Amino acid sequence: MRWIEKVLLIVFFITVFVSPLAAGSLDLIDVGGSLTREIGIREISGEILVDIYDFFSSLDYRINWSSRAERMEVKNGERSYNFHSGTHRVLVGGNRLFDLSPPFFDNQRLYLPVDSITRLINQTTEEKLVWNSSRRQLQFVEAEVDRSADEYEQLHEDPVRRYLEEEMAASEEREWLVVIDPGHGGRDPGAIGPTGLMEKEVVLNISLKLAEKIESRYPNIRTFLTLDKDEFIPLHNRTRMANELEADLFISIHANGHHSPHPTGFEMFILSGEATDPSAEQLAATENSVLKQYEGYQQQELDGLVWILHQLRGMVHTRESEALAKLIGETMEQRSSTPNRGIKGAPLWVLKDAQMPAVLVETGFLSNPREEERLRTPAYQQELADAIARAVYRYWERYY
Repeated sequence: MRWIEKVLLIVFFITVFVSPLAAGSLDLIDVGGSLTREIGIREISGEILVDIYDFFSSLDYRINWSSRAERMEVKNGERSYNFHSGTHRVLVGGNRLFDLSPPFFDNQRLYLPVDSITRLINQTTEEKLVWNSSRRQLQFVEAEVDRSADEYEQLHEDPVRRYLEEEMAASEEREWLVVIDPGHGGRDPGAIGPTGLMEKEVVLNISLKLAEKIESRYPNIRTFLTLDKDEFIPLHNRTRMANELEADLFISIHANGHHSPHPTGFEMFILSGEATDPSAEQLAATENSVLKQYEGYQQQELDGLVWILHQLRGMVHTRESEALAKLIGETMEQRSSTPNRGIKGAPLWVLKDAQMPAVLVETGFLSNPREEERLRTPAYQQELADAIARAVYRYWERYY
């Protein structure tokens, strides 16, 4: 029995004395929405610690490291920080002390909790750094600028007005209209794959191919793209365009991401008051994180009565949205070897105001290396576009 006692003693020692520490990485994104670099991290009991060396070297800081003293100085021009293992104060600019959690020392590297890094940057520089826990991304964002509606219109041409003047004016009778919404864009990259492929790039390409396929193959159906280039469009503006155009369908194209590289497949989402399962809840948190990160919303606004009323209005078309989602799933399954993960409901802000059947399509997982490679190829993007276009036609044929 002694060998059993030894095994139990070893297990006890590991459980009690060894902290669960895991290595990994997160994405550092610049103001324009491009991947700057993958930053090394450590995870200890659910807390994410950022590699100080990786973070500052990616920002062109000069690094001086003393392994004997476990001390690091990072410097870029007149800006400098001095970190010391086990010390909760950071020397900023050589003359100011800033309180932070003590850096964690591991394998000749210093690590800081991700919230400490964001607080340090935001309170000692003019830059703004935000942490998106759903996507595991750190991103520099523009400082908030308040503009009136008139100023916004002067800066951004209204695509709805242009469409009404140029496209619909040429037609004597109203045509059936599908609004196609490429997810994310501009400073919002969306999910990022292992090799750096960004969701905003993939879904814009699929959406452009989808619009072209519908217009060329099905003359009774017209399309409108909420964006046709890499730019940022607020979520509420996307369904606003569809409503002003009195569109018949709204389809938002996305590509999924996950903390694990194993999930694969496509899935369709419709608006619902509550998520149908934990994965749908996680996806809603990820997609809605845009509101706080880029649009200045506060959490209480997302949880309030106005949001509930918006949901109720959008859920008027639940049955039709589900019928469209089912057709998209069936057609994509016929034309793709990727698994069909089914239809799910989630409280998605991008769908909340739609006054027509509306579906969000997750075309695959960029976090899965094999699926990322497929989503990169124009041929596979065209396959997905062809399948969704066929589903749209089947919906039109069945219900109109």
